[in-house]
Amino acid sequence: MGAGWTVLVAAMLFIGSTDVARAPETRVYRHTGHGALEAHVFDPAPHARTDAAILLFHGGGYFTGSPAATFDTARAFAEAGFTSVAVEYRLSNDRITPLEALADACAALDWVRSDPRFAGLDRSKVILYGVSAGAHLAVNSITHGCRPDRPPPAALLLFSPGLDVLGHAPRFAAQLRGRADPRAHAPLETMAAALPPIAIVHGAADAIDPIETSQRLCRLQRQFGGVCRLDAVPGRGHLLSRSLDRQVPGPGFVPDREAARRADAFFIRFLREQVLAPQ
Repeated sequence: MGAGWTVLVAAMLFIGSTDVARAPETRVYRHTGHGALEAHVFDPAPHARTDAAILLFHGGGYFTGSPAATFDTARAFAEAGFTSVAVEYRLSNDRITPLEALADACAALDWVRSDPRFAGLDRSKVILYGVSAGAHLAVNSITHGCRPDRPPPAALLLFSPGLDVLGHAPRFAAQLRGRADPRAHAPLETMAAALPPIAIVHGAADAIDPIETSQRLCRLQRQFGGVCRLDAVPGRGHLLSRSLDRQVPGPGFVPDREAARRADAFFIRFLREQVLAPQ
């Protein structure tokens, strides 16, 4: 969050990489008063297909960004056997708030669990992945919640998560436009029970969303008896930037592409252990 939320996240295509070059299938998953919302589906490689799916939420401070920012990571997950769905959600402006984004995330989760397109999947094995603000969106869908009768996702994968909305309260409160108390959407403050298993990749030198927020989430998760794995990447900033004086995409931003590939592999190993392994 913070300054990192002002960037055009479509420039963040460095996140993850595989040799898979196929284009996704684009589907409309929701119609709203502001237009149709699309989901971009990457089907798994036939040799590695599993019965699990991953929904990917891009970053961008709730007011900018694109699902395309997560396409490379979606391809990496698909290559590993996961049906991967890069989700469009409504972005904040003078009429739309992060509350609409939350409603869209909940609708996307419902869609993957119920649409015939995904009939071969196990509804209990739907995972949420989020980048920066998208990571907040993923966690907030549980800590604030969608509907009480909706089962939680199977796991949370968080990349440079922007969880401390109270630390950026003026911006987030302005985006909410008086429709909600920011504290009700602050996962680090509202978490009252263990979340699904959590894996986090965070640059140890992140100046936009300091790693202490991820460390705090892991402490809370473990106190409640849950699983949390944090991969702290030494010497890397927000979005695993090599350039610590420029930690958002733009002039002077230097992504660590190899570290991003290792992040994808870390998440995949975590899912094989926590979601796919026999319980």
